[in-house]
Amino acid sequence: MPKNVLGKIYETLAENINDALISINKEGKIILFNQKAGNLFNLDPQKIVQKKIWDILVTSEFTRSLVSIVKNAEGAYREQIILFPNERLFLMQIFPVKNPEGKNIAALAILKDLTELRKIEKTMHQLIIDVSHELKTPITSIKGFIETLLEGSYQDHKVCYHFLQIINEETNRLIRLIINLLDLSIGGQKIQDMTFKPIDPAKLINTLYNMFKPLAEAKNLILEIESSLLPIIKGNEDALMQVLTNLMDNAVKFTGILNKGKIKISAQILEGEGKVKIDITDTGIGIDKKNLNKIFEQYYRIKDGPASKLGGIGLGLSISKQIIEAHKGEIKVKSIHGKGSTFSIILPV
Repeated sequence: MPKNVLGKIYETLAENINDALISINKEGKIILFNQKAGNLFNLDPQKIVQKKIWDILVTSEFTRSLVSIVKNAEGAYREQIILFPNERLFLMQIFPVKNPEGKNIAALAILKDLTELRKIEKTMHQLIIDVSHELKTPITSIKGFIETLLEGSYQDHKVCYHFLQIINEETNRLIRLIINLLDLSIGGQKIQDMTFKPIDPAKLINTLYNMFKPLAEAKNLILEIESSLLPIIKGNEDALMQVLTNLMDNAVKFTGILNKGKIKISAQILEGEGKVKIDITDTGIGIDKKNLNKIFEQYYRIKDGPASKLGGIGLGLSISKQIIEAHKGEIKVKSIHGKGSTFSIILPV
């Protein structure tokens, strides 16, 4: 193969590989510095080739390792995890480049960015802890009430009915958690495969109202519904009900913590826009400004205040956003900390 063709192959490989590549010769001069390395060190690769590495990069564990291998005629392959500024974690692999006599004439470093992998590992570890906690709490509650009933409390009708209501609520909580986990596991594939049919939005909000009215009353909350004549929309009924159920469940949960309040489900036509807007408004604890822009992120949970004590694994709103966007719609939130929130779903007619 002609050398110029081989050189082009090496050049193409160096620039398209996902890792940072840096190579120096025995004099410490840079002979290879691809764009990924340039991005990592915020340098222009074109301007630093043939310059000595210690004049370009700050002396560090990485530069010392690179130089030591090329200076040692018999230096061997080296691999270790190193931490760069801004908490960026890399796998450093340094290969000696040998001449026909087996002596080192250059060194090639490959830096594999492990930062995202580290974040994923930390996220998954936290998810396992959160899911375990979320499963343990309702299961412990259900077990406790069932044991109390078996010990004889079932004979008191009022006590029995109250316990069964709590068991039902905790069971629903488990079901919602499992649904969220299933949605996470199949993710975009499920959303991509949704079938869309004509839907009456008034039917959705009436179903939602009837579903949550007993729970709202049990928590001393007023539940209202208000809607005008609405046009037909096209969508997936099960998926949209999942979104509305999640938003309503949050409204009941974050208002119920106050042991009083009001939740209103309303719907209207956005004149001139060809859209239907469904609002779920509550007078609950609201959302702090610092959390407002993050609540739709996957796994995000509010870590302080009363909301942090109500559990959750940070999937419901993230999945809801994906579903609404798949319907070519929008999901928005307005909230005043301590006064309540309004979640809005806007869908095309």
